[in-house]
Amino acid sequence: AAQDKELLQRKGDTLDNEIRILEQEIVALENTLALMNGCNTVYRMSYSQLPNDSEEIKQQTELNEQIRVLNIKSRYNQSRLKELQDLYNTMQESSIRLDNDIELYKDQTKRLEIEVEHRMNEIEKQNTRLKRAYERMEKAKRLVKKEDQENIGPDIEQLDDLDVADDLALLSQSQQQMQG
Repeated sequence: AAQDKELLQRKGDTLDNEIRILEQEIVALENTLALMNGCNTVYRMSYSQLPNDSEEIKQQTELNEQIRVLNIKSRYNQSRLKELQDLYNTMQESSIRLDNDIELYKDQTKRLEIEVEHRMNEIEKQNTRLKRAYERMEKAKRLVKKEDQENIGPDIEQLDDLDVADDLALLSQSQQQMQG
């Protein structure tokens, strides 16, 4: 009997412990249920229809309009940016072509300046030769005048003809070199 009583006492204590644990779980579940019901109520209220003249509806309409306007501006700015980038690229290409053309013209100008300088030197040399030829001719004329003009008359005419022919040949040659 004492053993049965003790066995029943232990069984009762174990059941009391289980009951206490289950009661605590029930309280926790009731708290969770209350919390969920509160969240559901708040959620339902947030999606309930607001009157058309409420401040929130007006604010949402204004924000939607601002978003629409900003989207339009953004699309315009993007297209304008693309146009400007295309224009920049075109101008960049033109600038490169112009730089290349300028370099070409500079090289061509330099070559022409060298050629002009060369031609000027040739002209100067030809003028020097021509001047010497005239000086020789004048010298020969003076020599002829000093001597007896009657004896040497025909020789002077030949010398004049020879000097003039030499001068004309030199002039013709320099002109051909200038043209060539």
